[in-house]
Amino acid sequence: TARGRVENNIINNHIMSYDYHQYVQSIQRHRHKEHTSHIRGAVDRMTVATPPDLDSLQHSVEGFASLSKHCPMTPLLWMQYAHDTEMLMMGLYLA
Repeated sequence: TARGRVENNIINNHIMSYDYHQYVQSIQRHRHKEHTSHIRGAVDRMTVATPPDLDSLQHSVEGFASLSKHCPMTPLLWMQYAHDTEMLMMGLYLA
């Protein structure tokens, strides 16, 4: 019935008051941007060590922090979060 659909929508919206896929896509977009700028910088300079894209890493870490407030993250997401945080801290230390 229509009332049942409305009640289900209210329950579903209450349980998931965030867009999981939007968070993950945003995080992946920032991680990809940092990775491609890092690789491009290495190729341009013919070196392996190039400074990380701190802006992209900052957005990625903020996305992980926001996502973790809303739901339990998978182990892979926690590992990516830890890696990005490490890279951000290293970049800030070297800057």
